[in-house]
Amino acid sequence: MVLFLLLSSLTIAVQGGNFSELYRPQYHFSPRKNWLNDPNGLFRDVDGRFHMFYQYNPFGDLWGHMSWGHAVSSSDMLHWVEDKEVALMEEVGEMIFSGSAVIDFNNTSGFKNTSLDVPPYVLIYTGHVYGVLGTIEQNQNLAYSNDGGKTWLKYTEGNPVLEIPKEQNFRDPKVFWYAPTQKWVMAVSLSEEQKVLFYQSDNLKNWTKTGEFEIAKKDAGTVWECPDLVNLIDSQSKVEKWVLMVNVNPGGFQESSGVKYFIGNFNGQTFIQEDTSRMTDFLDYGADFYAVTSFFQPNGGANPLPLIESIAWMSNWIYTQKTDYPPPPTSPWRGQMSFPRDYALKIYKGKVFATALPNTAFALNPLLSPDKTFLLTNLPTLSLANQLLSSLIQSRPTAYSSLQRLTVVFEKAPGYSASFGVDVKIGANVRTLVRMHRNCSISVDRSKSGDTLGGNPYFMELKTAETEYDCLNEREIKIEVILDASSVEAFFFDWYSMTNLVFTESTNNGLELWTDAEFGQFSIQYARLEFLEKTML
Repeated sequence: MVLFLLLSSLTIAVQGGNFSELYRPQYHFSPRKNWLNDPNGLFRDVDGRFHMFYQYNPFGDLWGHMSWGHAVSSSDMLHWVEDKEVALMEEVGEMIFSGSAVIDFNNTSGFKNTSLDVPPYVLIYTGHVYGVLGTIEQNQNLAYSNDGGKTWLKYTEGNPVLEIPKEQNFRDPKVFWYAPTQKWVMAVSLSEEQKVLFYQSDNLKNWTKTGEFEIAKKDAGTVWECPDLVNLIDSQSKVEKWVLMVNVNPGGFQESSGVKYFIGNFNGQTFIQEDTSRMTDFLDYGADFYAVTSFFQPNGGANPLPLIESIAWMSNWIYTQKTDYPPPPTSPWRGQMSFPRDYALKIYKGKVFATALPNTAFALNPLLSPDKTFLLTNLPTLSLANQLLSSLIQSRPTAYSSLQRLTVVFEKAPGYSASFGVDVKIGANVRTLVRMHRNCSISVDRSKSGDTLGGNPYFMELKTAETEYDCLNEREIKIEVILDASSVEAFFFDWYSMTNLVFTESTNNGLELWTDAEFGQFSIQYARLEFLEKTML
């Protein structure tokens, strides 16, 4: 018997503008117009709203005139009810590069307006300063708000608060409160030297260097950007680790932009890696996941958390502005953010890994609708499962039936080797292949996905990633995909992820489960399909 269960769906909103253009994301954040890259200054304010700043060009859809855009979400990092576009503007001689944000609850900075009952919100950013004779310096600066984030003032009388004179590659400060020492801590990149420097401060204004982290073998030509340092605990084993993320360009898994991570300890002064042989751990193995950063945590690492919210830029420097191949075909905007992710620890066969998986809070989204989520169980054959998926998609009344979230759990006999996967965004001669292979490696193939930027090899020829999952002896193979108008985010085993841009028509909305397993050697434990709603900003 085939059992069809109606569950609840995820209703997602973004704000304003037209937002009906070809390839326009419908529930991943993108600006109304112009260029966007790194997320910056993520924090949740005292009223529970999420703030996201981002690298933004107010004047065009290519990188330049870098300023900080500013969006506010009412409750969930998906309903961006305000997009203010510019919070910190480029000024003559200085662009606003990446950084972070904190809530100064104790007014250590002295920025608080004592007549108001709101703590100061403080942005810490890199100033990219042009000097005489074309010289460049990068230094660290402050801006603050005393009206709940509506307006921002640069700390002009004290900026820069931290500099290395004439240093051109000193950027992307991530600041947090470290409760054990009652100090602010800054992790900041000395990018071309592939180092993360650590500083501490009593007041956000005066900084003292306390340590640095680097690896023994450097990657030629690579820069380290946008460091992030978080303290996590596995909720079951109670294993606690500090995780240092560095965004590398090039040097990512797909030989371009990417995010490496290191696991170890932070002693209040510096980060110490636990296993120096682990040099190839990536937070995501796709091509379009970069500049990931977490939301400010008021506990500041005093008590590790099982989950910490984060967002990444969903693109890649190797083709986002290329002139020898066509750039991503979006207009009037360029750039979007990932689905919100939770940093977490994964303990597998005694080894600790870091993950960035879809934010679990959305399972409790208050805007659930039972007519848009379907659970398929007791499926005797693959063909029947695919027929049911096809009928569900065809039953949707609008073109936005391509906005999907599919979770499938294949079940197989221990010791039996097979490949499993999901084909997504299927149309005439068009499909994107999400695969776990017999050797436990994973891949996303977008070579026949639609617009491939003129056959750009970096866009088409994505590498297969080896995993440490024991797919031969484990019984379950779980694959989840989150699909928006121009993206495929694939998650394997509740552990690994591959994030990729995919440009195809919204009518290419088919889904098919796939395996090369012999009949009788596997089953489908369940498949859950959610149709996600398109709403305007």
